Amino acid sequence: MAWNVLNNIRQSLGAKIRRLHADSLCRWVADVCSKPYAMSPHPVLVIAPHQDDETLGCGGLIAMKRDLGVPVSVIFLTDGSNSHSDRPDLGAFTSDQLINTRQHEAVRALEILGLPRSDIHFLNAPDGKLDELTGLDKQTLVDRLAAIMSRHKTLEVYVPHRKDRHKDHEAVWDLVHDALAQADVEHELYQYLIWMPWRSPIFWKCAPSDLRGALCLEINGVLDRKIRAIDAYRSQHSVLPPGFLGRFHEPYEVFFRPRNGTSNGHGRVDVQRC
Repeated sequence: MAWNVLNNIRQSLGAKIRRLHADSLCRWVADVCSKPYAMSPHPVLVIAPHQDDETLGCGGLIAMKRDLGVPVSVIFLTDGSNSHSDRPDLGAFTSDQLINTRQHEAVRALEILGLPRSDIHFLNAPDGKLDELTGLDKQTLVDRLAAIMSRHKTLEVYVPHRKDRHKDHEAVWDLVHDALAQADVEHELYQYLIWMPWRSPIFWKCAPSDLRGALCLEINGVLDRKIRAIDAYRSQHSVLPPGFLGRFHEPYEVFFRPRNGTSNGHGRVDVQRC
């Protein structure tokens, strides 16, 4: 009994410290290290490893782009079937039920943000195993990404940060680069944060150089819609760490331009150093 009490206290304290760190780190980047994000008329492609990443990282951007009539597409790479694997106490969902539930939640969340079902793509790769894809399985996924990208002449692509501290999120980086090279579309690449601020204390697993090239987008006008879209992901609220979602209720979103610039000879990225 005493051990359980101490363990609960330790977990609660750890969650509070992580939330304080995540909130402070993101606010520091937004206030000190970033430039204002300049909205463009270019079509947007948001690539999400799982159903909810797109809303957490880019929900405000999606809503604002759609309000301006800019085409936005969202690609979900995995089927989302692994989200409850560490919480067997929650039970209830079979794998198929979880896949269906998360897809319905994604459609509802993106509908709130202004996206029609026709612009939502579910590629249904195995959840939690993007970094294990090889050979034909990997190439098939790259081919499907490239086919969607190639529908546009100019494109903004949003992906999880290359050091986002989740194996699926980090695996997206190489998949997207391969797909962009294959699609040969003029593009600008942006990164968004989901797990890095929570799992990577700065100067330990996260270096200041990882946070260069930051752009801050004020989303006050659409924040209520983003919060409603987050709320649509009911199945995920019980499996996320306590306090984790609070950071995504802030009136801004931060994106990062990679240091190596855009590909295909279409120019280099101007990096903001902090």
